[in-house]
Amino acid sequence: MKLKIDLVYLWVDGNDPKWLDKKNAAIEAAGILAPKGEAVAAKRFFDNDELKYSLRGVEKFAPWINHIFVVTDGQTPKWMNPQNQKISVVDIAAIVPRRMRPCFNSALIELYLTNIPGLSEYFIYANDDMFIGGPIKPEFFFHENGRPIIRAQRRSIHKICSLSNKQYDEQIMNAKKLIYKIYGKNHDYRWHPAHNMDPYRRSHLIAATQHPKIKPALAEMAGHQFRHNCDIQRSLFHEYMIANNLADIRIYSRIRQKLFPECVYANHAAELERMRKRPQLFCINDAGSDAATDKFNHDFLEKTFPKKSKFEK
Repeated sequence: MKLKIDLVYLWVDGNDPKWLDKKNAAIEAAGILAPKGEAVAAKRFFDNDELKYSLRGVEKFAPWINHIFVVTDGQTPKWMNPQNQKISVVDIAAIVPRRMRPCFNSALIELYLTNIPGLSEYFIYANDDMFIGGPIKPEFFFHENGRPIIRAQRRSIHKICSLSNKQYDEQIMNAKKLIYKIYGKNHDYRWHPAHNMDPYRRSHLIAATQHPKIKPALAEMAGHQFRHNCDIQRSLFHEYMIANNLADIRIYSRIRQKLFPECVYANHAAELERMRKRPQLFCINDAGSDAATDKFNHDFLEKTFPKKSKFEK
């Protein structure tokens, strides 16, 4: 494939005392009385070396990646090799408007990924707890003509929201409602984001954020330094692309996911260890819950990606 495909990570070291002071000051200034809430929970910012291992997987299984951008908040991974020309650290101050900073809301930061200097038209976005588990080709994410391939789960978002009331699911529903309001007949509620590395086109994101009916809705997020139930999840971009026939979507049932594991979301690495075949993409989402889980997940990653990459010192 001739496409130049970049990879963008959002990363934070929540163990950094200086960063914690800034976060706690923002919590106090915002008058948030219950910092144990999901929006400011420590586990959302906990660093268990996931990025280091994710990059090991990228180097081993996806050497075709053009360039890697790590979006951070005034931080740089201590282990990162500054001499490696294939990776760049991008401070959120370079992409997020001043009036919205400091910002600890990933949903808001993701709206400004297109401001990353030098970002290619084609890119893959990932959180630092997302991994490539085996050989993977560019065609997994994009057709040769540049059309993105979106993977999703066959789940009822209505049922999820009514049962879990999780902020994350509410944000996904907000995205669906907005797109349905604009493109009704081209919209489908019956899928849920796979929560893994996702393909995007920079021009599509720009078009979506500048849409006359979407732009005002996104502007309402400007004051949300921390995650908010009214935020709109980045699945908005995929919803927009699908509604405008700019991308293809592949929806998998839970049974099919077990038989053909392509994108797997796990709360604990033990779920992945029980699988006979390592999925091409996987996410371990429960970092920072407790010391035992963190150690198990870290040991699993070290065992899965034991070879040091060129992205490390």
